[in-house]
Amino acid sequence: GFRFSGARMSLGNALSHLTMLPFPSKKGIPLLHSVHYFPLIGAAMGSLAVLFFLWMRHMFPEPVACLLTVAALELLSGGGPLRGVAEWAQGRRTIPGHGFDSGFTLNLRGFVFPVLLVGLKMASLVMMPPEWRTHAVFVLPVIGHSAQTLAFVLSAFRFENPAARDLVTSRRCAPESRPPCCSWC
Repeated sequence: GFRFSGARMSLGNALSHLTMLPFPSKKGIPLLHSVHYFPLIGAAMGSLAVLFFLWMRHMFPEPVACLLTVAALELLSGGGPLRGVAEWAQGRRTIPGHGFDSGFTLNLRGFVFPVLLVGLKMASLVMMPPEWRTHAVFVLPVIGHSAQTLAFVLSAFRFENPAARDLVTSRRCAPESRPPCCSWC
């Protein structure tokens, strides 16, 4: 893989984590080492969403185009963010990069929160001035994936339990190969 400050990184790992697209992930590279790709993937998803939004806007009324664009972005992401919101609403805790609760069952609260989130996203697009919508459709996935990068990195650094920390990193680095920003990886 690509090397930066001695750490191996993988765009495929980031793509397979953030999208439903079947990109091969490299098992030996922790997802934590690929989070710098998240905003780039957000920009790619935002670009696709803008094209989709402009196409839908010519075929449907503006509110329907907004709803379809939000739904397309959620579909492209594989529903991972919505499942994360559902698990959070049900009081479950997931470790970024480790996956979701294997015993997940959807209850009413786990259903209502993601539906409200999609509705809020759609309503936000509909309520903003029309000249801002295409910009928002592009920028919001970039902001969302940038925030996900920050949350991922901060959650990895706050683990006090070495076993939980190792779930995120999958292995410890030798001191000479550590990124300059952390004391462990």
